[in-house]
Amino acid sequence: MRSDPDFDRVLERALQRCLAPAEGEELLVLADLSRAGLAERVRAAGARLGARSSVMLAGLRDSFELPPAASAALAASDLFVALPEASISHTAGRLEACAAGARGAGIGGGAEEDVLLRLLGADLDEVTARSDRVAALLTEASTAQITCPRGTHLELDLRGRAGISDDGDYTARGAYGNLPFGEGFVSPVGGEGRLCPATAAGFGAVADDTVVEVSHGRLSGARGADGERIARRLGAHGAAGRNLAELGIGTHDRAHLTGAIVEDEKILGSIHVAFGASANIGGTVSAGIHVDCVVMDATVLLDGAPLLRDGQLLVADG
Repeated sequence: MRSDPDFDRVLERALQRCLAPAEGEELLVLADLSRAGLAERVRAAGARLGARSSVMLAGLRDSFELPPAASAALAASDLFVALPEASISHTAGRLEACAAGARGAGIGGGAEEDVLLRLLGADLDEVTARSDRVAALLTEASTAQITCPRGTHLELDLRGRAGISDDGDYTARGAYGNLPFGEGFVSPVGGEGRLCPATAAGFGAVADDTVVEVSHGRLSGARGADGERIARRLGAHGAAGRNLAELGIGTHDRAHLTGAIVEDEKILGSIHVAFGASANIGGTVSAGIHVDCVVMDATVLLDGAPLLRDGQLLVADG
């Protein structure tokens, strides 16, 4: 394993800030088999902070649910870091572990050493503050209207739903979030229109002709080969898979468009609309899938007032 003092220092700082391991706590690093090297770096960083750290490798790449042994290990830990290829955020195993009191963070596929060094090495306090401001505006809004040059035209009902800040603070009992972090998001009540994404979770960059249609708060149709693939994957989970789950606004100034959702959805001024599970983000639908679709250069109006204009976030720093 290559030694990189800068990366190890940034990783240790992020673990301390986001999870605050205490002396003697049990830290489990649960990783896909393909990410053993990064898992060991996380384990070592946790050990330097005083945690009793261990690594569990499992086949997580194609799972919508965790293997039973992995779920049991998460629930038995004080805190955990998950390194799957796909997100485990909406899996029953992760939810049950946090309900039992474990706190954790997920580092999804695409967030390898170079990405983590760049994003976690940023001014994390400013990313948090920007996320907080966006979440507050989403809480106050009743409607969102989204357009983009590719043809997106989507209207969302946000009434009664609270915005959530992806602020990187997972220190409370049962808390969970992503590393890297950086967005404000909300689970809409409903929505109508069409979505023309640039990338999608599990698919990477999609063709320019990709269109996902939304009616009555559900994915109702799709156009283009990639749009049809997205619709089929969601439709395999029935009505719950087609649920309109999330509107997110990226707030990380160092994130770039790469095709990896863990970074794309954090890009400052990007937006993402997700389908599938929403029960743990302020919605009511449980599902074994959650697919984020990222839109670039969007204009977003909240109750008619601009939050984004052509991909520029109109929320002042500081």
